[in-house]
This record gives sequence, C-alpha cells and structure tokens, in this order.
Amino acid sequence: MIPHYHFKTIRSTNTYAKQFAKSLSSIGAVFTADEQTNGRGRGSHQWYSAPKAGLYYSLLIPAPMAYKELHSLTQKIGHLTINGITHLTGIRPTLEWPNDIILNHKKLGGILIESVGGANQKSPRYVVIGIGLNLNHTKFADHLQVSATSLCLETKAHYDTEPFIQHLTQTIMTDLFGDYSGLLPPKT
Repeated sequence: MIPHYHFKTIRSTNTYAKQFAKSLSSIGAVFTADEQTNGRGRGSHQWYSAPKAGLYYSLLIPAPMAYKELHSLTQKIGHLTINGITHLTGIRPTLEWPNDIILNHKKLGGILIESVGGANQKSPRYVVIGIGLNLNHTKFADHLQVSATSLCLETKAHYDTEPFIQHLTQTIMTDLFGDYSGLLPPKT
C-alpha cells in the first residue's frame, strides 16, 4: 500500500508532492485535497479548485523507465483517466492535446505531470501525476462559464471522490509498474 495524505485546504497537491519527494520512502504517495488555493495547470495557468467540488489529486511515484519524455506519459495518463471516468460514470470524455479532458466541447479536467530530481541527474528520479476533475461544480467563475463543465452539470448527479482516487491509483500503478494490488489506506 502507498500512503494517502488528504488535506482540507492546500495550496497545490502537485507542489506539496514535489516537496514531499525528498522524504519518500515507499513506492509512492497520493495527495488529495478538498480545496486548492493555488491549483496549477500547464504553464502559468491556474486550476479552479472550488471547495469540495472536484477531484484534486496528485500521485508521486518513481519515474517510470518506459517513458523517457513527459508528454508521452501525459497521453498515457490522459487515456487511463478517461477510461476511469467511463468505468465509474458511463460517460466518455475525450482527450485534447496536450492535457485537457473534454466533455461536450468544454473542459472537464486536466493533467499536469512534473518531474522531480536533482539538477545533475539525466532523467527525473520521480514524477508527480496531477489530475484535476470537475465533479460536483454547479457554477464556475465568470471567465470559465463558457469553457468549463462538470460531471454534475452534465448528469445532474453527485460524485464522491473516493472511487476516482482508488480507481485512478490502482489503474496507473498497475499500468506503469505491473501487478499492483494494494488499495490505498484510509486518508490521513
């Protein structure tokens, strides 16, 4: 089992995971939050993280040797995420290059993969796989109204984050590292 750290509020799960990498003593760690105050997207983009409305998830793992470049890992994680959404909800979003999860021509989620390693290393020691999904948002900030959506807005149903956390972690770990059968322990 890999540890699962959950926060009520955090600046960014990816930022915290990158800092945590210095003390990682297991195969990985999962970081989730009810709210991010400084959620990050690709480049200088921010990720809108309304309290208790979305999945704000980061998985810190040793860098998979099969992926020499992060963009190919991003595509792989994108497809695994879409398959997870379909498995859990019956809804099939699409992946838009390079890291957007799209449903009905609006952004449902995004993926941010970052490397962690010393400046003298040729390849990263760890990667942080960040996934943000709009699950239960019923409204968005004015500047996002026309470009963002949520599963709740599309289906009128409410979604618990726990099945997404468990499924994504299990699927990603199995795909990247083989026979992974450990489910996450309860949140700490």
